Amino acid sequence: MERGAIRDRGIAAQLRNFKGLRWGNITPTDIDGIVEFRDKAYVIFELKYGVAEVPYGQRLAIDRMCTDLEKANKKVLGMIARHSTPAPGDIDAASACVVEIWDRKVDTHWRPPVKPLTVLEAINTFLQHNGILYD
Repeated sequence: MERGAIRDRGIAAQLRNFKGLRWGNITPTDIDGIVEFRDKAYVIFELKYGVAEVPYGQRLAIDRMCTDLEKANKKVLGMIARHSTPAPGDIDAASACVVEIWDRKVDTHWRPPVKPLTVLEAINTFLQHNGILYD
């Protein structure tokens, strides 16, 4: 089976019920993608359908993970991307459009990309910029 492809559609379709997991206002969130590159860099991304909002807690979790990884001297790329694939279709994460990039230099830590980018283009640009080479 091709790496990164859906292995078990039935298991992938199962919903996670976090109902019993709550501490004050804190509840679990999910992150759509995390990739670690050779102990040097991390990419964290969330995919949203159409104009769906990123919940405050989910954005905060990604923001804090990016900040903590950077403090650990890792290069980090955090992204929010949008797709237009209705359920139950399979989302092509590589071609999702990046709408926000985590940037520690910006007050809110989030900014739009300088130019239109897909998730794949953003990751490849990030890797190239940081001298992380792949075959």
